[in-house]
Amino acid sequence: MVINNINWPKDEDIYENTLSLEDHCLIMSFLRRFIENGTSDILKSLPTFWTGWGVVYSNLQVEVIDCSLPQSSICFLTLKLSKNHNNYEDFHQDLMASISSAYSGFGQI
Repeated sequence: MVINNINWPKDEDIYENTLSLEDHCLIMSFLRRFIENGTSDILKSLPTFWTGWGVVYSNLQVEVIDCSLPQSSICFLTLKLSKNHNNYEDFHQDLMASISSAYSGFGQI
């Protein structure tokens, strides 16, 4: 359900002066793999981190930026992923660390 509600970036949305198309596609494939292989608990926590609520909205946005850990811009329903991952294991570990901070999100206060 999450995958179907993501507004996946198009080629023209990618600024190749900051990130190559290949690297962008790699990070997007990591996110898709994370969602496809996620447990039900992880898939419940991801929307809370992404949007501030445990609800899957339509038109979820995703960006690849220069940061150390994944971030979210909940007002814009945007998940911001680090461009600094070369392998899925590091991506998974960092996204799990960020998701685990969502326990105190808007819907939980």
